[in-house]
Amino acid sequence: MPEGFGITDAVLDEIKQRIDLGDLIASYGVDVRHSGTALKACCPFHHEKTPSFSINPAKGFYHCFGCNESGDAIKFVQKFEGLSFPEAVKKLAAKCGVTITEKPDPEAGRRKRLYALMAELASFYRRCLLMTREAAPRANTSRSATLTRRRARRGRWATLRKAARRYASGRRSTAIRTANSQRPASSYCPNIQATGYTTASADA
Repeated sequence: MPEGFGITDAVLDEIKQRIDLGDLIASYGVDVRHSGTALKACCPFHHEKTPSFSINPAKGFYHCFGCNESGDAIKFVQKFEGLSFPEAVKKLAAKCGVTITEKPDPEAGRRKRLYALMAELASFYRRCLLMTREAAPRANTSRSATLTRRRARRGRWATLRKAARRYASGRRSTAIRTANSQRPASSYCPNIQATGYTTASADA
């Protein structure tokens, strides 16, 4: 549950209690019809001629026996509109009059910078692999030159692994400096500083 959005289980339960699942699904243009104690419709998530989409408003649950799609009101809105979980919850909360108090997330900035750093490191590893594959057909240089390149690549990998270990152990500033030490080595090394995750922000 995203803590930054203040979405608690109590809020979710209240939304589900206030929302009539049959009416909600019908509001999206789905032809919902009564079938005994349940409701049925042609599934809005795959093409079919015979209704196999069962809706149980009392339990707040739907299930399609054709494509096995199932869920509650929040899941339906997510799937139908392509929304994230918080977006779907906020949309339904506004629809049924439930108030959600959003709280600031103090870790959001650091988490964003860390994701950017990990993306840069992943890009670095990928480029190392691509360079190794592309270099294979051009192995016309001397054996000594080939060995030198291999040692250099191994050194760069070892340095990045060391940076990762230091970051995991909490030595963030040292880890960032270690990773950035690879920047001048080659044009395909990632620009770690461009992520905004500097030694100062690492220890902040």
